[in-house]
Amino acid sequence: MVETSAICDTSGLETQYKNMKVQSNRSRGVLTERDRDDVEVETQSIQRRLNDYDAEIDAQYRSVTNSCKAYSRCMEMNEYKEARCRSSLARWESSEREFTNLSRDLREIEAQIENLRTVSSRPGRYRPRVNSCENGELCY
Repeated sequence: MVETSAICDTSGLETQYKNMKVQSNRSRGVLTERDRDDVEVETQSIQRRLNDYDAEIDAQYRSVTNSCKAYSRCMEMNEYKEARCRSSLARWESSEREFTNLSRDLREIEAQIENLRTVSSRPGRYRPRVNSCENGELCY
């Protein structure tokens, strides 16, 4: 009898998942370095996209692993006759494609970040950070 883990070897998928999360966090780190008002709105928009992306990564990863397990159970219940589990296999393959396509979404977000970095490095409106001095005066 074939083990479910033999059918659902998701170690490569797990590595891809972890790498996507790391890259998302790196992209988020680049965004925290903004001071200028004229890029703040764009920065917030990208932050929201990254939050949505992280949620989608988690959901798609669960979808792939769950659909793989469902396919494995189907195969076990049907004595490993693939013809009886075609729809389950199709759902698993579809969820894998959707998960893999998320890397394209991250590349689009990173391109948006790079564009923002280019814009924010140009001369333009700049508002220095204002700190409060010990005696209550404003210090720049």
